[in-house]
Amino acid sequence: RDITNTLKGSNVEWWPISGTLLALLRYGQAHGMLSDGKVDVVDDDLDLVVVLPLVSDWLQFCVELTKALINRGWLGCAHMLQQRYNNWTQPLAWADVDLRGIPLLFCIKQTESSDVILNFNWAMPVQRQPQAQQGMPSVLWPALSQR
Repeated sequence: RDITNTLKGSNVEWWPISGTLLALLRYGQAHGMLSDGKVDVVDDDLDLVVVLPLVSDWLQFCVELTKALINRGWLGCAHMLQQRYNNWTQPLAWADVDLRGIPLLFCIKQTESSDVILNFNWAMPVQRQPQAQQGMPSVLWPALSQR
């Protein structure tokens, strides 16, 4: 409720992703009951994505959301760049690929009965570009041409 109430009225486009989305599709909430009476805790945190066109918009969103959540009793938030390492990480780094990671805002709320971990991922809007050449498929690109 803190998140929806905080973002209500803003023009920010956001939605659940990852395990949070799976749980909501499965049960309409973060957990549900299995047929054998066990509780299916699909995810142990909240994963959301926000769509903003510019880095400055993302950073402003992080500052404003952090202030709003602190006012609602949250401990606070931290910004980080999350990188998932795999077998291709070193070869990509050697090829000078940008490996700064996925921008993430990580927020925590502690109560006597539970803790809440919120992960907000940043995504840029995309737009369909016209076909470059006859027979070439159109491609989705970040809407950077409008800047």
